[in-house]
Amino acid sequence: MDYRRHIRLVIFSVFLQGLFYLRNIALLPIFTHALSPSEFGTWSKLHALSQFLIPIAGLGIWQGFERYLPSVEKEKRGAWISSAAAVLTVTTLAITAILYIFNNSIYSLLKIKTDSPYSEFILPAAGIMMIAMSLFHLAWQSFRHLDRSLPHTLILGLQLAALMGGSFIFWHYCGPNQWMPILTWTAGTGIAGVIFITILIRDYGWKPDRECIGKMLRYGAPLIPVPALLTIAHVGDLYLLEWLRPDYSATEIGIYSANYRLGGIAFMVASPFLVFYVPRIVKLWDNGHKEDCAHLTRQTVKYLAIATVPFVFASPIIGGRLIDLVSGAEYRTAMPVMFSVLAGHFFLSLGQITDRPLVLREKTWTMALITLAVATVNICLNLILIPKQSEWGGLNGAAIATAISFFVYAVLNRAASAGEDSLPVGVVDMLRVIVAGAAGAGAASLIFNPEDVMKTCLAAALGLAVYTALLLLSGTVKRSELEALFASARRQ
Repeated sequence: MDYRRHIRLVIFSVFLQGLFYLRNIALLPIFTHALSPSEFGTWSKLHALSQFLIPIAGLGIWQGFERYLPSVEKEKRGAWISSAAAVLTVTTLAITAILYIFNNSIYSLLKIKTDSPYSEFILPAAGIMMIAMSLFHLAWQSFRHLDRSLPHTLILGLQLAALMGGSFIFWHYCGPNQWMPILTWTAGTGIAGVIFITILIRDYGWKPDRECIGKMLRYGAPLIPVPALLTIAHVGDLYLLEWLRPDYSATEIGIYSANYRLGGIAFMVASPFLVFYVPRIVKLWDNGHKEDCAHLTRQTVKYLAIATVPFVFASPIIGGRLIDLVSGAEYRTAMPVMFSVLAGHFFLSLGQITDRPLVLREKTWTMALITLAVATVNICLNLILIPKQSEWGGLNGAAIATAISFFVYAVLNRAASAGEDSLPVGVVDMLRVIVAGAAGAGAASLIFNPEDVMKTCLAAALGLAVYTALLLLSGTVKRSELEALFASARRQ
């Protein structure tokens, strides 16, 4: 395996994934200033509903696409891509029609309330937003799995530009109501998705194939509930908070959602290590390079942890100040919310690595059962923690439930994939990283002062110095790895 090329792809994807997650962080201050916390809470529910429905609409296509496309011969790629596009178009249109027909019943069930004009059409509009998001996701995943990094970057850049431009245009013409974020997301993702789906059809042709559809569905059918169940663990608490706490309204949902979205920084930092790891591990595995699979997995886990852990431990120190700057003081909440969300995203990232042996060995029913267990744990913890009136209940309780659930997800995946073909994750190295991160954050907290810029900079420098020193002294980061990193960065 060409490790230098893989390292260059990871370095490149730092910028690439920065674009992907920058859209959420860049839009957050726009949406939170355009909408009240109550309206932002309602928008978060609508967006979560779309996220929940997209994997269901796929009927397992997404999972089959991820498993097989990276190793498909070039002349057959058009059949796989167009087959997936055809299925998604039909199913998302059908779901949008259902949202329109049962509009009032769904409004009541999900407790969606809004004072926006033409509110009776907002739910079907969320369905159209789901269609746009599905097309975009298909194009983005296609370029990702085919290792086409340039169009992969361009589609993310175009989407970001369209979302940013659309947010100001629709804010001006629609005003501060639900139509502003819905039309922004529909237009931004729809424009980018249609353009790049057209490019894929131009490059590979439009030739849907029953055999491709059948193979994806057979592999993915047991996994249909998996992403939907993970979405429940992700955003189900947006609904449970209001159901379990009668004293909460859409305002509290908006506050929690703003903190949760900002906590996505952890996944933004971790995701560059996952973007090209997923298709690369499929190719190595299918070609019989098991030793390369093991080495790549161990190194990916280690450097993902090294990049992400500092943000987790820094959140109790700077989280409140950060939410003030991005969304405003009215969105501030207790620090455990930010810490738990960041930790949860870190564990989710690990889970998306520890599940690879199950994906590669096509243990679809095992994956489905694990995800069902995680969703069950999440719901049970929410039922226990959210109603509590203590500091560990309410919003904090929901965040803690999410963190624990994703930790369970990573551990169960690892336990289920143990055996002859298991891939090492380097537990000792990970523990060293966590200890170094805690020590660095502790050192920084000794001199941190949010009102003093100089002390803030010194605290960051001290924390980073302690963290780096411990990683080097413990042998977690080796000299040979640093040399390979610098050589790859210089494209030698």
